[in-house]
Amino acid sequence: MTSRVLTGASVAALLGLFAFSLTSSRAELVDPTVAVSAYGSASARWPSDRGGGPRRGAVKSLPLAPQLKWSRNVAGRIDWPIAVDGDGNVIAAVAPSAGGEGQLVELGAQTGAPKSVTKLRTPAGDLDGLGALNQDAAAGAPIILASGLRVIVTIRGFAIGVAPGGAIMFRTRLANELASVPRVGLAPLPGGGFAVSRRPELIELDAKGTVVDRVRLDVAPFIAARDNGEVLAVANSGDLYSWRAHRVPRVIGTFGEKVTSNDGICRGGLAIDGSSEPGGRKERALCVSETLVEQMDLVTGARKALLPKLPVPYRTAPGVSARGDLAVAIAGGTLLGTSALGADLGPFDIPGSAPLSFGKDGGVAYVPSLGEVAPLMAEDGAIAWGSSDGIAIARTGVVTRFARCGGAFGGGTTALASAGPGTVVLACSDGKVELYADK
Repeated sequence: MTSRVLTGASVAALLGLFAFSLTSSRAELVDPTVAVSAYGSASARWPSDRGGGPRRGAVKSLPLAPQLKWSRNVAGRIDWPIAVDGDGNVIAAVAPSAGGEGQLVELGAQTGAPKSVTKLRTPAGDLDGLGALNQDAAAGAPIILASGLRVIVTIRGFAIGVAPGGAIMFRTRLANELASVPRVGLAPLPGGGFAVSRRPELIELDAKGTVVDRVRLDVAPFIAARDNGEVLAVANSGDLYSWRAHRVPRVIGTFGEKVTSNDGICRGGLAIDGSSEPGGRKERALCVSETLVEQMDLVTGARKALLPKLPVPYRTAPGVSARGDLAVAIAGGTLLGTSALGADLGPFDIPGSAPLSFGKDGGVAYVPSLGEVAPLMAEDGAIAWGSSDGIAIARTGVVTRFARCGGAFGGGTTALASAGPGTVVLACSDGKVELYADK
């Protein structure tokens, strides 16, 4: 049997073949001295991974003709998504390199030149017999609070608040021991504080780094925050939990997938669409597993499949636009999704991407990981996404590749972010950070 390349067109054919069916005591403490907006800094352009507490990846706009404005390399790997403050400065967690230490680096908005470097060191008095081994590293993506403070959590369990310019404002020990937890989740909360998922606990802290409450709950590291201050998290069983300080966690419902990745059941974490406010679009949680893209009604717990099962796995968190359009990338970087009105989005391939193919036995051969990157969804319908093969923008059916981190087998793309309307910030695992915008 002759092999066939699995392109966007063949994915479209597969969509027709693989049919699918499925059939709130005390709130978060609010600091009155902090200027509060909906999520993150009052003016932060990208306060956390996927753009804020709901983790939608929604942006105002994307470049019409992306041009490289600056490119910088930091001294070490970037393993976590980045944040962007209100001035356009990029905040990146840099992993320890040979002879170096874990750091939080701030790159200037205009040229990408480093503005500050904060070492993530464990104070000698907190080492508990570990001797001089005080180097530490980030265990999750940095976030920006409503006060403008940057927050990072280290693998040894310290939540560190860093002011613009690099000064450490607080260092809160989250656990009674220094056992390493390599992956945690952080979410800025609408009251000015933040939540941390550090197995086996969910923890809420205020804007000054003081622990407000904690609950023992073994959930995946990626968490999302509703606009009413509740935190959503998913257990490996598929149970979706809702929690806020001084309340008992409650189960909203159960997602259908039982196969887990390093991120838990939901690849890249949850996204929340809609609003808890009266008159808003009905609120739903979105979960992308290896074989399912599902939504769950946050009032009734009812779930529904949004995209069909495919012979290749879904790879990224969902992107959800302000109007409710949804997109996700599958293995190999092909983008597909559905509009708010139910129409198909894509499938779109990244120009020049490595092909997937059907083997002689009828199976599908694909590279296990091409560094697929979750989509950014603009209000005008444009979508940016990528893989190691490149970063592309799809607009009115036309796809343009404008950047690339590494080779097809390098898995070198870490994240995409927005530095404001008409911009895209690319972070590569080798430490390269680039800003693209229109002229």
